[in-house]
Amino acid sequence: MTDIYALIEQIRGSYIDAFRGFVERQHKLCRTGASEVKLQIGGQAKLVSQFYCVDFINNDAGENDAIEFNFEQYYSFSGLRGQLGKLNVTFTSMRWNDTIITHDLTKLPTDDLSAWFEQWFDPEDRRRDATAEFSNTVHSLLIEPQSLAIDFGTAPGEAFWSLIDLLDEAGARSATILCGE
Repeated sequence: MTDIYALIEQIRGSYIDAFRGFVERQHKLCRTGASEVKLQIGGQAKLVSQFYCVDFINNDAGENDAIEFNFEQYYSFSGLRGQLGKLNVTFTSMRWNDTIITHDLTKLPTDDLSAWFEQWFDPEDRRRDATAEFSNTVHSLLIEPQSLAIDFGTAPGEAFWSLIDLLDEAGARSATILCGE
């Protein structure tokens, strides 16, 4: 039997290890740069609160050069299903920084999703731990009809499970986890 909680931690862990290497390489290539820079982008109505976290910004030339981490590794599953509360969840594939969750809700609980995003994106950095290696936050949440696209960034596995719980509590009965293209 697959321990799905351990599997989610493994998926996150593989991303974090690769992200760490990416950040180290970027710091070697520039004198002034920063990882996980939060921005509010106008005109991006599908992004929750129009917030987005850029993986790395190089500021050597006095211009903010945004650099995205292109993590291509994903996990593919065959017949991995689970019941979480009343929600039937099917896992077909997953990439931590490019997760799609399709669901059967006709109306999303927008207030609950906003609260989830506020907690896990943490736009005011209220949870920031100056001693932590990374911010432990999601990098983006894009809302489409009957699907959510999430870059879980450096957030802990708890961010994934709390989003699944949110869908269950909102009345979803079916969800599929897959990675973007």
